Amino acid sequence: MATEPVTIDLDDDAALARALAEVERTREPRQLRRDGRVIAVLNPPPKPRSARRERTEEEKEREFWATAGSWKDVDTDQLLEDIYAHRDMSMPRTFGDDDDDAPR
Repeated sequence: MATEPVTIDLDDDAALARALAEVERTREPRQLRRDGRVIAVLNPPPKPRSARRERTEEEKEREFWATAGSWKDVDTDQLLEDIYAHRDMSMPRTFGDDDDDAPR
């Protein structure tokens, strides 16, 4: 569960520099506060892709094959019926549309 960000009061100019350094060091968000009100939240940037470990081809293939059969218990006829029903509910209707000539 996410925790409340640490609050930093910005009553002096040096506080912002300290807040930036703290976010960089801890990689945790910080709330910026002025006159008792939260005015912003500093978040660390996401890790660059190059810092993430690349999966090996064997890992990728194992993950791919692990999905085999994962939809075997899905009633595809019911799935399609549900998709079309939800699509009809979410499609905006315009004046003059009637059910007989609506495109499907």
